[in-house]
Amino acid sequence: DAMEAAMRLTADAELPVRVFACTCLQAFLGREGDGEVQAAISQSVAPLLECLLRTMSEVHCEEVAEALETLVTRFPEEIVPFAAQLVGHLAAQVCGFLSAGESGDAAGGDDDGGGAESAAMGAMQTIVSVVLAC
Repeated sequence: DAMEAAMRLTADAELPVRVFACTCLQAFLGREGDGEVQAAISQSVAPLLECLLRTMSEVHCEEVAEALETLVTRFPEEIVPFAAQLVGHLAAQVCGFLSAGESGDAAGGDDDGGGAESAAMGAMQTIVSVVLAC
């Protein structure tokens, strides 16, 4: 079915495919009251976390960050075993996003660093969600 395909494609070798799959996954994560979807996702939290973090580290995409945050907030009990690793990874991403924003400013580029700042804010918001889940 479509949800299983989206979950499988989050691990695809091609970045655009992974980004699109993460965006589709976000729609499934947002479905409340669908026990079948919730059960399938809860059984796959660890690989989904890995795929979402990998994709976030390769591209600044708000939809991927939103999918990660939704996963964290909708499945707090399943996230707890991975909380320390997840927070460490997200903290490293925040630092990377902020230094990318500063590098863009230093280079005098047209980008005002808003993309990196937005990505950093999303990662920090997810960190807060992880901490609250614990």
